[in-house]
Amino acid sequence: MCYDLVIMTKFSAHVFALFSLISCMALLAACGSDSANDSPMELVATTEFDNLVRSAAVDNGRLITVESIGNEEQVALYIYEVDEGGELLETGSLTAPGDGYNPTYSTPNGIAVDDDVAYVTLTGDRNGIWMVDVADPEAPEELSFFDTPDVGQVAVSINDDVAAVATGVIGTGVNILDITDPDAVEQLTRLSHPGSSTPNIKLTGDYAYLVDASGLTVIDVSDPDAPEEAGFFENPTWAGPISGEAGSLTTSASDMPAQPDVAVAGEHVLMTTGADALEILNLDDPENIESDARIETEFASMGVDVSGDYAYTYSRGELELGEPMTDVSFVVQKIDISDASEPEVVQELDVNASIPSAWQSIVAGDEHLFVLKGTSIDVITIAG
Repeated sequence: MCYDLVIMTKFSAHVFALFSLISCMALLAACGSDSANDSPMELVATTEFDNLVRSAAVDNGRLITVESIGNEEQVALYIYEVDEGGELLETGSLTAPGDGYNPTYSTPNGIAVDDDVAYVTLTGDRNGIWMVDVADPEAPEELSFFDTPDVGQVAVSINDDVAAVATGVIGTGVNILDITDPDAVEQLTRLSHPGSSTPNIKLTGDYAYLVDASGLTVIDVSDPDAPEEAGFFENPTWAGPISGEAGSLTTSASDMPAQPDVAVAGEHVLMTTGADALEILNLDDPENIESDARIETEFASMGVDVSGDYAYTYSRGELELGEPMTDVSFVVQKIDISDASEPEVVQELDVNASIPSAWQSIVAGDEHLFVLKGTSIDVITIAG
């Protein structure tokens, strides 16, 4: 009887210990599954630049930028590591081919990085896509340059072996490229699009999402040789063109204080209106796009990006004539989109003031946000 009791006691102790161990492991796994989701944003550093930072992308924790150098007649690609304090440390750079670039038109407006290759849009004396091998952050190396007939390659997005390039300062079309071999890029087709402002584009799955002042155009690229427009969502802020003709600008700067931006999160597309809102669009039916939610931002929404279950927006307050720049709010929002139909703003962070310009946006990595502000970049931690 006593022997049986001792055995049962020892057995019960082992079961309890095993159950406790499993419970602790499950708790640790749950807590550590997505540290970015649990950590508040914190502005840790601001890096000043002599150059004008035009665009940037995150690759393996590194920030890769495209910058105008000197008097803006040349451009270059730069690679930065982020140190423990959030400072950006340059590891390597490469100047774009050619010289004597027109400072008005020959500007890099977009960059995408895939499989250690950076794809940079250039326009001006040479129009096209500049391919750079960035596998070695200390020695980026040019792979090739693909010339296009269009003026104004302003945005690029990559998905597998296909690149979608938005063209035209006022939006003229989308070039679909085969990038299976970055040394021998081929143009598959071009889709005309009238546009209403400088566009941005994201490519994922069978669709490309092109956004400009007038709204979001969904393009079916399941057959890259024959893309088709599948749907359109009108920007609620859009007040129509000045002349009433496609390709014209908006009626006034107050109608559209910033260029719209776009990001993709699962079955939803996030579109900043350029004014004071972020639209979260349901794409279950591309021919009948609906807004599941609308998040209010500051006066001018200048960028959006996604990392994990969170979206991040960058916006500024309204600038009154004669008002000091330090009195204008510049805000980064952190928005829980784990249920995109019911998003929740969980944090708003004030960042350093800057002069409003076309070269402001936000880029999200796994651990950091990078707020691009022309001649400076704010680094914000989002993971513990």
